[in-house]
Amino acid sequence: MHWKFPYADVPGLDVPDANLVGVFATSEAKPGSDPAALTAAAIAQPIGTPPLRELAAGKRKVLIVADDISRPTPVHVLLPPILEALHGAGIPDDSIEFMMALGTHRPMTRQETEQKLGTDIVAAYPVHNHDWESAEACTLIGKTDQGVEVWINRKVAEADLVVGIGRIMPIDVCGFTGGGKILVPGVCGKVTNDDMHWTRIDLNDADIIGKRDNPVRASVDELARKAGLDFIVNVVMDAHQRVSHVVAGDLTEAHRKGCEFALDMHGVRIPGEADIVVADSVSQCLLRGEIH
Repeated sequence: MHWKFPYADVPGLDVPDANLVGVFATSEAKPGSDPAALTAAAIAQPIGTPPLRELAAGKRKVLIVADDISRPTPVHVLLPPILEALHGAGIPDDSIEFMMALGTHRPMTRQETEQKLGTDIVAAYPVHNHDWESAEACTLIGKTDQGVEVWINRKVAEADLVVGIGRIMPIDVCGFTGGGKILVPGVCGKVTNDDMHWTRIDLNDADIIGKRDNPVRASVDELARKAGLDFIVNVVMDAHQRVSHVVAGDLTEAHRKGCEFALDMHGVRIPGEADIVVADSVSQCLLRGEIH
């Protein structure tokens, strides 16, 4: 069988029939799912925190941190209900800013930012690109219990409400994307970024992939909470980039629920195997080492 990967720069793969266990499709979002409506419901009844409108009451500086153009999260669709909740709490437009969580990626262009956030948002609010290499962009806000220095973008440190927007899907670095990753490595400094990634070095894939709770995620969660991530809005999407679920609230509790949805969306069972194997696109399985 010849398998063609859904990426322009990745060549296909010939699999001998004798070695082919099967072709396993991931789940798909229900037809007609409305991401904006799902977001409104999630932020009104969040997991582990008060509703966003209640949480925002009395705040003076709100920073919304969103993943960058390399991620398919439809941030522009999710923002209207989020902004409506903030405005309902009495937060004026001039108290709201945006930060693009680039991690170590290049700065986004104006066109890319408009594509990600929406033209109206970019025109109405300050939007910043995180610069992880700039010593002036980040500030030291303390250390974790393990003594790791937490360097975070100054805009995050100065805000009294930080909302993170991202997507949850399987990943080999820390089990799943989303949650606290919007700050670490999204908007942190080099020292903090390096420590988070070094946590992964001696761990087996089977202990990370498809596992929400693992040492790398524990490090991300602690660093992000120390950095001040107050509220997350995370989507789960199918392989066609359609939103199936939205979770909101606490960076660990809401994320944990989102990972359950993501595992159900991206997980398949291989005949004769007890474990669920996670996949990152339709019929493309990310298999454990002993499965051939």
